[in-house]
Amino acid sequence: QNTVAFTSEKTIPITGSRGCVRKCSFCNVDALWPKFVFKPAKQIVNEMETFMSKHKIKNFKFTDSLINGSNKQWRELNSEIIKRKLNLNYSGQFIAKPIGQTTEEDYDLAKKAGCKKLWIGIESGSESVRNHMRKKFDNHSLYTMIENLSKRKIRQEWMLITGYPTETDKDFQQTLDLIKKF
Repeated sequence: QNTVAFTSEKTIPITGSRGCVRKCSFCNVDALWPKFVFKPAKQIVNEMETFMSKHKIKNFKFTDSLINGSNKQWRELNSEIIKRKLNLNYSGQFIAKPIGQTTEEDYDLAKKAGCKKLWIGIESGSESVRNHMRKKFDNHSLYTMIENLSKRKIRQEWMLITGYPTETDKDFQQTLDLIKKF
C-alpha cells in the first residue's frame, strides 16, 4: 500500500522542478540545486498523459521540493490538466506564501486538476521562529492557506520542527496552539 501518497493504487513519481525559491536557515536544498529551475507545464502534463495511456496509472507524486515554487508554472500545470480533461490525482510538497501570492482561484484550479494532498513546510506555529528560519509568511497568510486547502478538501500534512535553536517554550506553545486550532 502506498501510504506516502494518497491512495493504495499505483503512484508514479514525477519531477517538475529542482531547487527552491527560499533559503531557509535549516535546509540544504540550495546546496544541492542552487538555482530553482522547472520544466514547462505542458512537458510535465505530457509525461503524466503518457503514463496514463501506456500504463493506466493516474496517480502522481511530485518529487519536487515544492510544486508551487513558481505560481505561474503551477497555474499552467493545473490549467493544462483541466484543459486536457485528464482524470488524475497528484500530491507534492507545497510552500506557504504571503497573502495575495496564492489566490482562491489557484486553490480552485488545483482541486479541479486533481490535487489530493500537499506536504507543507510550516515548520513552526511561531512567527518569530519562522522569521528566523526565513520562511517569509505570517500567521494570517498561514491560516488563510490552511483554510483554503481545507475548504477544497485537499489533504494537508504539515512538516514541523521542534527544538529549533531560537525556539522558546512560548514558541513551542504556539505550535501546539496551531495544531489544536486546525
